[in-house]
Amino acid sequence: MDQDDLELLLKIGREIGADVIKPIEAKDIVVDERVRLKCEVPLCYGYNRYLTCPPYVMGVEEFRKTLKRYRMGLLVQVIAKGVDSLDKDKEISKELIESLEEDLHSYWMKKLHEVVDRLEKEAFKLGYYLAAGFIGGHCQLCKKCVVESGGMICRFPFKARPSMEALGIDIMKTCENAGLPVKLSSEEDVRWTGLLLLE
Repeated sequence: MDQDDLELLLKIGREIGADVIKPIEAKDIVVDERVRLKCEVPLCYGYNRYLTCPPYVMGVEEFRKTLKRYRMGLLVQVIAKGVDSLDKDKEISKELIESLEEDLHSYWMKKLHEVVDRLEKEAFKLGYYLAAGFIGGHCQLCKKCVVESGGMICRFPFKARPSMEALGIDIMKTCENAGLPVKLSSEEDVRWTGLLLLE
């Protein structure tokens, strides 16, 4: 990638709300089938409820092959300051998960989604027409995905982005490879991480 283009994308990312944005070589993005397994064991809230989550997205092996065609990526983090992450070890109902997620995380997840979407568009304008963005967690564009009522056509096909976890991306190891901090079950600030792949 042209260095001027890279600097411009980093600048745009910071201007549009990324608290952290860092380049990473594609070979340092870790893909592991066990990450995808965690969508089902224990069963994730988003499984079978979003078109951008399993079982509706490409498989891990197909994504691994696709990733090899890319040279680099940009890791993007949005920091939700003062937001305690949900302790999934507690026995809580689906309704409580939904209400807590809406109250605590939805704003920040949407912010990450907007940053990744905008960065992908900016990369496209610069001539990187195969740029592809991914978010952390499930899609936040609709209160309820069309798939819940049997639909298979996304309401926002040009904005929806697959979950990194759904494709088997090990966010912890990938961030570690890039020198970025990530904590599980943080009682302080929660970091939502996304990725933009660039050829």
